[in-house]
Amino acid sequence: MKKILITGAAGFVAPYLAKELEKSNYEIFYAEYPTKENKINHFLLDITDKIAVFDLIKKIKPDFIVHLAGFSSIFKSFTEPEECRKINVDGTRNILDALVKYAPKCRTLIVSSIHVYGSPCYSPVDEKHPLNANSPYAES
Repeated sequence: MKKILITGAAGFVAPYLAKELEKSNYEIFYAEYPTKENKINHFLLDITDKIAVFDLIKKIKPDFIVHLAGFSSIFKSFTEPEECRKINVDGTRNILDALVKYAPKCRTLIVSSIHVYGSPCYSPVDEKHPLNANSPYAES
């Protein structure tokens, strides 16, 4: 059975994604920041903790990962820019480095935000739109 790991499992998008994936023939694993009760296939994970990330990826060896974990407050990113960068950049790097080492064939989806485009020049915005990040959150 193929394994899917969803990071940021306690966030806004993950429950909807999980509901759809649970209809499939995948073994689903959930990683979330240590604030929720631990359940089956749920792992408490701070993605800035490199050792913990490596240990989890080594244990699961996912075939697919949907990376939803991150610092999500645009407003707080102005007062906590280093924390935002640490989580969104360094945390993502930890996941990617662990995948290279323990699950090199893992297919990876890293979810971003429309905020990387700033004020759109045209609509609908597509991937060819110029980047114009206007917050530490969008830059990260």
